[in-house]
Amino acid sequence: MVFSSAPKSIEVLGSACLVLGFIHSFLVSGVRALGDRFKKRSFAYRTLHLLGEIEFVFAFWAFIFVILALFIRDARVGSYIGSLSFDEVVFLPVILILACTEPVLELASSLLLGVGDWIARNLGFSKKPLQRHSVRFFVLMVAGPVLGSLITEPAAMAVTARLLRREYFSSDRSLKFKYAAIALLFINISIGGTLTHFAAPPVLMVAKAWGWTSAFMFLHFGWKALVSSAVLVCIFLLRFKKEFKQLPSSFSIRDPRSSLGSMMVHLALMGLVIKCIHHPWINLEILLLYIAYRFFFEGDVRRLQIKDGLLVGLFLGGIVILGGQQAWWLKAVLASLNDLGIFVGATLLTGVVDNAALTFLGSQVPDLAESTKIVLMSGAVIGGGLTLVANAPNPAGYQILKDSFGAKGFQPLRLLVHAILPTTIVALLFWFL
Repeated sequence: MVFSSAPKSIEVLGSACLVLGFIHSFLVSGVRALGDRFKKRSFAYRTLHLLGEIEFVFAFWAFIFVILALFIRDARVGSYIGSLSFDEVVFLPVILILACTEPVLELASSLLLGVGDWIARNLGFSKKPLQRHSVRFFVLMVAGPVLGSLITEPAAMAVTARLLRREYFSSDRSLKFKYAAIALLFINISIGGTLTHFAAPPVLMVAKAWGWTSAFMFLHFGWKALVSSAVLVCIFLLRFKKEFKQLPSSFSIRDPRSSLGSMMVHLALMGLVIKCIHHPWINLEILLLYIAYRFFFEGDVRRLQIKDGLLVGLFLGGIVILGGQQAWWLKAVLASLNDLGIFVGATLLTGVVDNAALTFLGSQVPDLAESTKIVLMSGAVIGGGLTLVANAPNPAGYQILKDSFGAKGFQPLRLLVHAILPTTIVALLFWFL
């Protein structure tokens, strides 16, 4: 590998902090375990648990990078930070906070189950529990992840995982069923956010730089994601046909507790936030107005996902700051690989590196061919189900479903084993379609 020019000191420092961030991200569980040795709520306990939040890792190392750059008196750091765009860093936490509210989640849940039951009735399956469950599950696991293209992937994960736990993760289901289902969920969520350009973190991080619109995303990724999701769910239904036969024959849709007016307010605000995606100060004002609305009209702000939104914002901010210093070596790496090599490499690398970080690093390389951008994005989203850290919403799904995996708890290696085959199928479909 030959570099086109010698790296500057600030670039070497940025790359070193990025590498340390990746190493740190692999050690977060150990950092939290170390924190548990101290008295709960003590300073050491809180500090180590904060450093054990995977979303906080890159923000921490971005902070170290800025401090060290100032310490060595590199005058370029100020102009560099000033040249960065933080539109997406503000947009995604705001839309996530709005989308993960009860009115939005209840509306999405009712629509998913209602559409599944409507299709079952019109296909003549309403009196056949096995077929009705199959239709319901198909709609849930295809349409649920597709919501990630509208209300963000974390919100789509929250909706789909909650319904999956309630409807299909009872104690009667086998662990094989549950691990295969969570692998399917993670993969479909990862590819399901590619129908638009504004909701999924790996897409959002590059859409503006590469000039990708929602029409472009659907033409090159979205329809492939729909086909792939449908194929994977059909294979799952055939594989676990016996388990679906054991499901209860009764069906119900819980009435939402939120009023229609509250749902409409939330949807309207989400639409306004999406419209103002490149106006971060307006989106911050919308968030403040929304918090005021919750306080005065609904009397409850404690259930807002403020923490999750802040962590996502910190993660993206850290990636933006550190990622801008990586073009000096990444261009040489990408130039040394053909499109197939980039496709396979991105798919495998996503298993250990969050796909938003991977695509953003790619966006820092100037003059990439359009075909290279497409295969890089494809590989980044295809591998999103291999591990818990492969895609930003995966930890949220894990938190919802983790108590369903028996006394031994959730085992990440079994997730990898059950995700390899469906990931390979999706990779083949994306490559040859």
